[in-house]
Amino acid sequence: MALIAFCITLLVQLTTPVPPDLASCAFDGKFYGAMASSSGEAWYVYQAPWCWRVLTPWMVSILPLPTLTAFQVLNFVFAWLNVALVGWLAQRICTPKSSALAAMLLYSGVFWSLKFSFYCPCYIDIQTQTFFLIVLCLLEVRRYRIIPWVLALGVLQKESIVLLAPVVAIEQYCAQRDRKKALLYLLVLLGFCGVALAAVRGTITPVNQYLSEAAFRQQLVYDLESLLSFRSQILVNLLSGLGLLWLIAIWRGRVLLRFLRGNPQWAAVIVLGILPLFAGTDKGRFFLYMLPAVTIVAVYCLHPVLRALERRDRVVCFWVAATLLLHFYIGHLLSPAGAPEEVFSRMGQWPALTSVDAYRFIVCAVAWVILTIWLMRRRPQLLQVVA
Repeated sequence: MALIAFCITLLVQLTTPVPPDLASCAFDGKFYGAMASSSGEAWYVYQAPWCWRVLTPWMVSILPLPTLTAFQVLNFVFAWLNVALVGWLAQRICTPKSSALAAMLLYSGVFWSLKFSFYCPCYIDIQTQTFFLIVLCLLEVRRYRIIPWVLALGVLQKESIVLLAPVVAIEQYCAQRDRKKALLYLLVLLGFCGVALAAVRGTITPVNQYLSEAAFRQQLVYDLESLLSFRSQILVNLLSGLGLLWLIAIWRGRVLLRFLRGNPQWAAVIVLGILPLFAGTDKGRFFLYMLPAVTIVAVYCLHPVLRALERRDRVVCFWVAATLLLHFYIGHLLSPAGAPEEVFSRMGQWPALTSVDAYRFIVCAVAWVILTIWLMRRRPQLLQVVA
């Protein structure tokens, strides 16, 4: 599995356009780049909230490489690890032998999972995703004693890791059916995260005044007031952030609901993953918080398709190949090449993408729906098979 994950990661990197120098550390990347560099300007190094996300810049700073190269090397290693972890989760949860490969391909096809960190290497999203996946893997094997320490380290990577605390508590309650113990465990998790956050925020004094709650509330109010103006972009941002994964899950709606009822921790990841969507303007990127869960759910919903694929059903093989092609095309469509302004205009931002990009997204979605209707007519028995 590790070798397959490496090959997929390498393929994604090789098909990602080489970024211009300005785009490499554009937007939030300029803060993380400054933090990792020995010659970073203090105004960038100590700008909140970025200055409190110290883990990735620290790892970059200890590598004996130029800052940008160190980010690129680190991103590749963590991308490889993420793809392998997604494959491991799928192998644990889903029964078809091809589940792991399907999960790794579907996860890697989303622009924000791998390609974004190869295009804008000075971001920390790919390492943040690693912490999410490690916690989900520990949950799967029920290593509850290790998770508080992983979360405490994770909030030094990015404070939003704390969103996993209630997910962990929900899973423990479902496993042990002890409400008091689950609540106590939740308090322990929040306590570990709180101590780590207090330590880093007490140690690093920013040059600006920043309150996470105020920033979230301001963005939430803005998004709600702008609802009518960006409603037409909701579909585009879903395709940007999740590719075809959400359409696959909806297609097998009954299986989806049964899986989420039987695995409430995965439902909690998806529900809590909605909150970061109000943390900024690049909505597609913030779907990363629910991407691992949506990937696993989509692969689970594809059980009968994957079994037919393993039997080398030609119709199903064609559908799977076409689905992966469309899914990767959507991810590659987002890969920008040009100045940072072009990057911003193509990454699923609100208020809008360019009209050409929006139409391409929608055409891909419509093509997949038509393709799936054709599959259901040729192989109606697939919908009758219980996943």
